[in-house]
Amino acid sequence: MLRSVKPAEAARLLQSVTVDRMAVIVTELPPADLIRIILGAPADRAGKLLLGLPAEVRVTLLQQLTIGQFADLLPRLDPAITRELLRELAPRAVAEIVSSLPDAVQSRLRELLTPDQPVEFASALYQRDAANLMVRTASAVSWLDQWTGDLLAEVLGKSIQVAVRYRLDPLTDLDVDQSARRGRWQSIAGMLLLTNVAAAASAAGHAQALSRSGRPFEVQRWIDDRDSGMVKRALIRLTG
Repeated sequence: MLRSVKPAEAARLLQSVTVDRMAVIVTELPPADLIRIILGAPADRAGKLLLGLPAEVRVTLLQQLTIGQFADLLPRLDPAITRELLRELAPRAVAEIVSSLPDAVQSRLRELLTPDQPVEFASALYQRDAANLMVRTASAVSWLDQWTGDLLAEVLGKSIQVAVRYRLDPLTDLDVDQSARRGRWQSIAGMLLLTNVAAAASAAGHAQALSRSGRPFEVQRWIDDRDSGMVKRALIRLTG
């Protein structure tokens, strides 16, 4: 019956039954039909309906929403409901969703979620932002290892490995050493370590030592687009 009525009416019907009965109905309902109901329901009903779903059904539904559907749904929900829903997804998945949304929606969600999410969310979001910066800056960009945050950027015909490192404390020489060990030195012209924090003197010294040894290495702090010019200049220097 739910498939033959308008989404708003279907949402009302689901909320009119007992919790146990609704759990049975939504478990048997194809996810695409449940998504249609939620997206078409008034904002207050959509939020309450989502929170009323069994946890496993809710997570499966969220995982199947497209970026466009998230962009349609999230701005209509109460902020507290949005936070509650996105807590159920992996931080890296939330960062991917947020960074792919239109600017206006993205800005609102960043302010809403950042204080509430674990450090993994901020790290993944920083990686996504850095990757977008490279796409705007280099002629070609590809991931070498998304989990460690290593990218390959083509700049002026040369390959530069970009190590994106989100940290809570100042960057150390150990961070530089570990990144350099991941460098594909046989095929790259140099490595740029991009980070959100200041570098300790030992980190800067280790980067200089690597460059003197024939492995061009630069450390660059990058927070937002105000720092993008410095990043571009560092990439150009590494091309030799």
